[in-house]
Amino acid sequence: MKILRILLWIPIAFLAYIVYSSVMDPIQFGIEKQARYTDAIGNLIDVRKSEIAYKSVNGKFTNNWDKLVEFVDSGKFTLVSRRDTSFMDYNETYRMDMLKEEIIIDTLGVVSVRDSLFKTSLSYKTMMNVPHTDGMKFELKTTVVNKNGIKVPVFVARIKKADLLNGLNSQLVQEAVDAFDVKGLYLQVGDLEQSSVSGNWPKPYEPGFKTGKAKK
Repeated sequence: MKILRILLWIPIAFLAYIVYSSVMDPIQFGIEKQARYTDAIGNLIDVRKSEIAYKSVNGKFTNNWDKLVEFVDSGKFTLVSRRDTSFMDYNETYRMDMLKEEIIIDTLGVVSVRDSLFKTSLSYKTMMNVPHTDGMKFELKTTVVNKNGIKVPVFVARIKKADLLNGLNSQLVQEAVDAFDVKGLYLQVGDLEQSSVSGNWPKPYEPGFKTGKAKK
């Protein structure tokens, strides 16, 4: 009789485990997914800041990590002051004084890119690395798109969602890849098809969102 009871408890315990796992696995996966996305997004935000600064100085984005880090390390912003002015000026054609408007731009000085963007943080030195992976780096690409006849530089930094979530429950990973919270196969900032430096993630994934101190 005792043996029979033991034998009956074995399938009951197994079923209980199956039910528990079916409930807890998605919850644990969601927690880990949030952590991985948030850490990766933190690096992508640093990439965006650095690329925007690089373009403001060089007129284009870069697809070279070493160049981008070197730029942040040693680059300078030129500070300028722009003001409009107007005055009366004699016009030789009309032979009369006419209002003339000009824009005056004064150079105020230069400031370090590193100090301006990152202050004392050194996070830019590792911004190319994808957290929670075995040494993977974000894919960094640049090109030029035609927008209303104007050539516009664009860039993208990205990682496949499947690679970022590698090692987790394969079925849940596939569901995350297909999900629309982060559209597409990649977690990315920028776009090679249009002029955009936005990320494709929702705000709640950003570092510091829950505390009201989202990373910029």
